[in-house]
Amino acid sequence: MLEIPPPPPPKPRVVLPWSEYDPGLLNGDGIAVRKCSTDYLASIYKTCLDTYRPNEVNLSPEETERLTESVRLELTRLTSYPDLFPTPTAHERFFKLLQESVARVVKKRQDKENESIEESIRLRANILAREEEEILQEINRPSFKPGLKPWEQFLLKGSPGSGVVLPPDPPNGYVQMMPIGGVALHLRWLRENYTASKEYAEAS
Repeated sequence: MLEIPPPPPPKPRVVLPWSEYDPGLLNGDGIAVRKCSTDYLASIYKTCLDTYRPNEVNLSPEETERLTESVRLELTRLTSYPDLFPTPTAHERFFKLLQESVARVVKKRQDKENESIEESIRLRANILAREEEEILQEINRPSFKPGLKPWEQFLLKGSPGSGVVLPPDPPNGYVQMMPIGGVALHLRWLRENYTASKEYAEAS
């Protein structure tokens, strides 16, 4: 007995955001016999803007493409048959508001993209500056160890970045190199400490 395969499941009906609202009705002569509702216009307006900001409203590329085409068909219908609008004023205000709002959304998106590009350029510039600094460091201070701060090159145990072979550490201590700048700071601290101690002793 020949088995007949079951029919494929029906495709799900596509429900558009404005499906529950009244889009108005045209007769065979293209004359509006019923006006569209304001809720329908509001839904078309919002969906149109959403197609320009898919990331903000979490639309997938496929959904964005589908809604863009559906909105285009509805706007073509409304443009071709302006009598579908509740009033001539509603027709004028709808398209004026839509045009202005789309322009704002597009500008906002472009500004955000420009900021992203500028941030990427700044980040790349910082990376290049660090790489250049590392190269100059290797040229000017070949003894410096990577990953250490300038003061650590001298003041860590054994002065790892000094480039000098130090004598063995004495008992209970260690030998380290101190750069000229560090010596100056140390001498300044000693002088200030001496002055403060002397003033305190004289005042006592």
